[in-house]
Amino acid sequence: MTHFPRTLGAGAVAAALLALVGCAAPPAPPPSSDPVAVQLDRLFQKSAEQAAFTGSADAKAPAPRMADGKLWVTWRGDANDLLKNLEPVTGQKLSVTGPTPRLPLYVQVHALGVPVDEVMRDIGYQLGQRADLVLLPSGVEIRYRAF
Repeated sequence: MTHFPRTLGAGAVAAALLALVGCAAPPAPPPSSDPVAVQLDRLFQKSAEQAAFTGSADAKAPAPRMADGKLWVTWRGDANDLLKNLEPVTGQKLSVTGPTPRLPLYVQVHALGVPVDEVMRDIGYQLGQRADLVLLPSGVEIRYRAF
């Protein structure tokens, strides 16, 4: 009877263990040719990516800034609050007149390097029939309309 060297025996045991470990892992599922399954997989991948995309919705918008008469501002909300936030940047004081109680005036502004007068014109258009935005030498005035 011949004796195998120890290293050869240890190598054989290691090879046998590796072979068993390879068999223990489940095989990868074959790609499906079912069009419904393919579409579902695509939708699942898209929904997983949307979580990262919509995470920015909770982030606070950057503070408005102005340089050379051009304004950088992103805002979704009440026009009154927007114009209050623009006071320190533009130097235009806000005043509000009209009947009370006053409802919020929802506006949406995304201006990157736009002249201040164009931003104010856009806000005025968005106020529609609910109020007027009046530019005065002393500042800006929101005049709520009576209904």
